[in-house]
Amino acid sequence: MRNFVRQGLLGLATAGAVAGCTLWRSDSSAIRGYSFNYSADHREELALVQVFDDGTQTYLQVPAAGDSATQVLDESGQQTAAVRNGAYLIVAGIHRSLTLVRAGEVSHIALLTQGTATVSAPAGRSPVATAPSPAPATPRATGGAARAGTTPTTSPAGATSDEADIKALAQQIAVLKAQVREFQDQVAAFDRHFEEVQREVLRETKPVVVHFANNSARAELTESEIGDARDAAKISRQLLVEGYTDAFHPDEAGTRLAYARALNVADILVEHGLDRHSLRIDFHAAGKFARNNSTLEGKAFNRRVTVSPERRKEFLARN
Repeated sequence: MRNFVRQGLLGLATAGAVAGCTLWRSDSSAIRGYSFNYSADHREELALVQVFDDGTQTYLQVPAAGDSATQVLDESGQQTAAVRNGAYLIVAGIHRSLTLVRAGEVSHIALLTQGTATVSAPAGRSPVATAPSPAPATPRATGGAARAGTTPTTSPAGATSDEADIKALAQQIAVLKAQVREFQDQVAAFDRHFEEVQREVLRETKPVVVHFANNSARAELTESEIGDARDAAKISRQLLVEGYTDAFHPDEAGTRLAYARALNVADILVEHGLDRHSLRIDFHAAGKFARNNSTLEGKAFNRRVTVSPERRKEFLARN
């Protein structure tokens, strides 16, 4: 990521030149950590877009097409190593002057100091640049000066680029967090709406009630009751099948009878297409009356099996 951000900074440094603007300047604060205090002649002939340094290395932005016929000479006229890195030739160290030779064309590059003027090529384009009273450049990178002539191995460095990258990532994370919170709010609103709809459906869903003769577990369901059970299965993953008796006190016989009633109703529902795993059987040997159990009519109603969405019982318990 660090190299990516640094390449981005190099792109920013030359964006104006790509757009047809000149970026040659003596304002070293144009981009923090980089110095653009250079002048050069014959830039157009060599397609020299930009020259700057980061305090340890000097960067020459020239096309890579002519690298095989390119030489970079230092202040003494000796060829110095230049390593290609993307759009740049990178030369180790900070130089008072450099000479760029490409396919017979020569450009003299000079490091500007306070009060110096743009360098002009001497007659005959000698291979060594002659700048007006150039002051020796002191390397500005921490950790010691880089020596000219050594091969550069790193891309432009600068804590500022990393800080900018971290800040940009933090902003993106903040935006994503806000979007996640908004999405969570939407999901929560949907869940509340769904719960309300489900409560209304459960409230309006009436259980299927199957009645039995006295001391009998023989079940008979009408087509309407089976259809109602199928509809209930559509709104609940599991149906509760509960068997009851009209006994006031529980005993073994009442337990077997309540269970048998519920089991027989479940068998009929399975025969008509319901999944047995979606049916949960429960039973009550006594009590749990729906009507007054002191009357014959009440007893007849209380001898029953109910089929309902399992969540309806939870809903009624809460409400």
